[in-house]
Amino acid sequence: MVLKKYKWWGLAVILLLLVSAGGWWWLTSPHDAAGKDPAVASEIPLPTFTLSVSSENGMTEYLVLGMTVVVKGRAELPKGWLIKQNPEIKAAILSSLLNLSDIKKINNSALIRREVRSAVSMDMAHILPHGYQVVHVYITKLLVQ
Repeated sequence: MVLKKYKWWGLAVILLLLVSAGGWWWLTSPHDAAGKDPAVASEIPLPTFTLSVSSENGMTEYLVLGMTVVVKGRAELPKGWLIKQNPEIKAAILSSLLNLSDIKKINNSALIRREVRSAVSMDMAHILPHGYQVVHVYITKLLVQ
């Protein structure tokens, strides 16, 4: 009889505790404002690379590859950064491109293009200053002659 009498009061107290715990969590947890992203995206146009590759019939073909890397960070990249890092960027990316075994099939294979983008992304991640990350790599020019 005592339980029936205080059943609704007990339920109200439990519900009040749950609501106050949820309110406390909402007030103390950090949450971002909707649509506010403090990160700034920058595009880095990479130099055009020209590689000579041997085709399946033994002929030499030339691969012309142009790319743009999108980088995200708290601020724009410093203006002189790209000029200063240009030789290191060229060397790292050229080395990665030459290490890909099936680079000659880049024109026909989406898998090879994905490998190229992944390799360039990893190379750029090592070269970028602290606090910047590679968001995407776009292939802007692809010619096989």
